[in-house]
Amino acid sequence: MRKRIVLRKPFGIVSALWSDGKVEQLDVDRLPQEESLMGTIHVGKVRNIVKNIKAAFVEVAGGQMCYYSLEKNPLPVFCKAANGRQVCQDDEIVVQITRAGVKGKEPTAESVLSLNGRYIVLIRGKKGISFSRKIADSTWREQVCAALAPYLGEEAGVIVRTNAHDVPVKTVEEEMVHLYGLYRTILETAAFRTGKSLLYAPDPDYLRTLRDTDQEGLDEIITDDGELYEQIASYWTQYAGESKTVLRHYQDSVLSLGQTYGVDSAIGEALSQRVWLKSGAYLVIQPTEALTAVDVNSGRAVAGKTSEKHPLDETFYKINLEAARETMRQLRLRNLSGIIIIDFINMRDEEKKRSLLEELSRMAWADPVTTVVVDMTKLNLVEITRKKIKQPLHEWMANSI
Repeated sequence: MRKRIVLRKPFGIVSALWSDGKVEQLDVDRLPQEESLMGTIHVGKVRNIVKNIKAAFVEVAGGQMCYYSLEKNPLPVFCKAANGRQVCQDDEIVVQITRAGVKGKEPTAESVLSLNGRYIVLIRGKKGISFSRKIADSTWREQVCAALAPYLGEEAGVIVRTNAHDVPVKTVEEEMVHLYGLYRTILETAAFRTGKSLLYAPDPDYLRTLRDTDQEGLDEIITDDGELYEQIASYWTQYAGESKTVLRHYQDSVLSLGQTYGVDSAIGEALSQRVWLKSGAYLVIQPTEALTAVDVNSGRAVAGKTSEKHPLDETFYKINLEAARETMRQLRLRNLSGIIIIDFINMRDEEKKRSLLEELSRMAWADPVTTVVVDMTKLNLVEITRKKIKQPLHEWMANSI
């Protein structure tokens, strides 16, 4: 059983993925009434060029100043230009906000515009068609390439998302037609707008989280909030297609939805530094500026479990496997990304080390966020990288207080 539990909290909209009796993933998004710059497309006004860092500062709607890398954006979309080739002060260009401002830094704006659908992402400045690494069906991929190729020229390309696998090619093509039409409309509208104008705002964050959830095996979407229920119902009609996922309005006055599915306790757990395992061992998870450190401690797990029949290395192996599974779950609960270093309990058996890495790699493959198990160092530290998609939960909560 897989369900999406959607709750309104004072700090945001929580969308929890619940599977087989526990919460596997937490996504926290802004409340619907809160405006977000992320993903919005503007006609920006170039206010300043800083040559020594090869960057410009562009003002967008609301007077927000954004950082714009001249090196990473060689193909600007001009609405008003001094020479039409290089970005100059007072030019007006089309930009999309790709990174929120953090720690006093301005948001990042780019000319590489992207429009996300449920099955594909249309990207200006990218050539050709690429596929999610989890789509292995070569015949289906060839059919999709043939269907989408007529819509692509030199200026735009497509990424086919994991959600598209096993979807009829015609459905993917229909979304391509919709996104390409939206893309052309945005550019045509930009030609008649002045600087600092908003051209496009994506759907609210929490609705996109639902859209991007892999629908395979998803049984229900449940919320106890009437307003959210109506918004999800309207949105789901547009994006659900042939999905058999049921939308349900939870109305039990005795036990809250967050308590029923353990979402409230999962949030508390994901904000705690220490996580206990069933064996009696525990994890200590410490995010830092450079990386996230995970320390595996045997705790009470080894008490009375060492004998000739059950050598210590075998006990450590079982603890490490349990710790590996829980660590990968905690990365999803906490939205941790970047470099993750796991200090497992030392084992002497090389075969057990290889087995542990294989299990980690299997779980990394199942993570919807790109996660790579790099290797185990000579000090028996396992290196993992995880792509940054959203702000870590602990940072979100700290900024919400």
